[in-house]
Amino acid sequence: MARRPQEPKGQVEEPEEFEIVLAKHCAAIKQKKNNEKQRTFLQACVNQLNKDLTISTDNLNMCIQAIENSYSEFLVDYTATEDRIRELWSNMQQEQNKLAALIKASSFDILSSTDGGRYSLIFSMPFARLSSRAGMLAKTSYESVTLNLTTIAFFAFSFIYCFSQVILQSLLFSIDSASLDVVSGIVLEGGIPPDSKNMTFLDGSLGQLRLHMCNDVPFLQPSPCFDIFKSGSEEIASCPQSNIQAESVINWEGRINITAVSVNSTFITEINLDFAQGPSVQLNHQCIQIMTFPRQTLSNFRREDITFIFLQFWLFIISFFAVTHASISHIFAVLATRTLNAAWSAYAVWRTRHVEDVFHELISDPNSPCCIMNMFSGYFRSRLMFVIVDLVFNCIALIMASYLSWVLIREYSAQCLKYIGAPKHIDRINKFFMAVLACLQLEAFVLIVALGLWLDVLFNTAIHGISGHSKFYVAAIIITMIILVPWISMGWYAIRREMKKTMILFIFISLAIMIGWATMFYSQVYRWTFLQWPYLGCFTVASFILLIVTILLGLICRLNFGKGHAEYLRAEKALSSSNFSPDVFNKQRQNSNLDLERKISCDQESLPVRNFHRDAKSGSLTEGLHSQLQARQVMTPMIFYEVPYGQPF
Repeated sequence: MARRPQEPKGQVEEPEEFEIVLAKHCAAIKQKKNNEKQRTFLQACVNQLNKDLTISTDNLNMCIQAIENSYSEFLVDYTATEDRIRELWSNMQQEQNKLAALIKASSFDILSSTDGGRYSLIFSMPFARLSSRAGMLAKTSYESVTLNLTTIAFFAFSFIYCFSQVILQSLLFSIDSASLDVVSGIVLEGGIPPDSKNMTFLDGSLGQLRLHMCNDVPFLQPSPCFDIFKSGSEEIASCPQSNIQAESVINWEGRINITAVSVNSTFITEINLDFAQGPSVQLNHQCIQIMTFPRQTLSNFRREDITFIFLQFWLFIISFFAVTHASISHIFAVLATRTLNAAWSAYAVWRTRHVEDVFHELISDPNSPCCIMNMFSGYFRSRLMFVIVDLVFNCIALIMASYLSWVLIREYSAQCLKYIGAPKHIDRINKFFMAVLACLQLEAFVLIVALGLWLDVLFNTAIHGISGHSKFYVAAIIITMIILVPWISMGWYAIRREMKKTMILFIFISLAIMIGWATMFYSQVYRWTFLQWPYLGCFTVASFILLIVTILLGLICRLNFGKGHAEYLRAEKALSSSNFSPDVFNKQRQNSNLDLERKISCDQESLPVRNFHRDAKSGSLTEGLHSQLQARQVMTPMIFYEVPYGQPF
């Protein structure tokens, strides 16, 4: 039997491999079709979504455009309506001015006649308007003082300081006057009136004192002076032994009768002091001459006491002005004055002890011509106690004033200028303006005091009989007093309203006052008084310093004319005339529920008010309508629309 040939193994497996490849190919084709279907579906979804988003975006854009169109129409209508209101307001202002002119022409109306043919007059509208402004000013001042705890503490401290200093200086004035009355009575009864050509000049140190009596200025040649006392000199007249024995029972605080005992053809040689309790005391002519020095010294003390009393009231007024006007310059001025006051208090303590030692050597020493040991002991004991209390009080008050001033200055410096939101350069110019005002207010008091002290010396001391040009000095004082108020007003209005010619005249008058009173040092009697009385010298030097500072600050303000400060003050005045009080508004805002911790920097160029003012000044009022609307303020009960810089109201 024949055998069949075997087939190869590879030929048997080929169909199976083919089936596998065919299956994979079919699966790939199927997967590709599925992917194409999914891609087509996703593309359709994307197209539909884009179509829907496009429709929604178009609708949203249409809504936004409609809103913008409506808002633009609203702004245009609002501006037109405001223009009509402004026009009506302007007409109302004109009618009100006409009515005020008519009322002013007939401000006094005769109602009826009363007993004796007398008439009762009443004030009409001007009085009511004045009363309304006074009420608004009082309300503004009250709100400024009570703005926060710092302003309340500063005002309370200023009031307590003023009240305490007035009481203390009044006590010093009373004891100085009491001792001066005794000494003046002795010297006057001894034939040496205050305005006679007899003034004393003390030379040397303690233990080597020389007291001269002069009938003219001592440094002239030949010397118009002669010695009336010299320490350790054998030419000193001896005092009666009864004076030393009577000192233990004499009461200098009681009533004293002063009578002349021995008189010759030329002068009184002796006077007698009769006390309510105790024996009498005799004073020789040399002792009477020596008494002229205590009279000069105590007279100066009393003049200083009166000046300090008025100074406290003036400082309180400036402190009140500093709080109500948020003026840093006035705070600095008050603080500097109180520092000088404390320094003078320290000097007064040393001077009181020194004068006590001098009086003791001249009058109370057993080897002196008077040898009255207890005459001034009670006076200096009381005066030293008061000046020490004054020094301690002034030092403590200076520390408190420095702290309160520092806190207040820091608060004011951190704030923008209120009222209408002035820019930074307006803030800087306004500080210079307030500094000029502070110097003028201090200069008014200092210059008046210096002139008053010099006038008192001219008429109530020996200078009256010595000076040969008293009429010229009095004329200079009167002229200065007459031009003082117009000069201060001229500086105020020239800077406030940027009046260039008036500002030049103000600076010229300032220089004239300074040069005119500088030439006063050519006078021998003025130089002598300036050197012998430090108090007058201090006020004279202070007046010159304030004049120089005023001139320099005035020149700085003049260089800043035309930079918007006058417009700022004009708008501020418009607010005030409309019975709008910015301080009251700020106080009410602080009492509300607003977020007070959020502060706006003064340097931000994007502030609405600043954009409005900048646009108004440049003329592009159509730009930034939204800023204009925010800048305008509507207040009740009287409506006020803020006026742009440079635009007439």
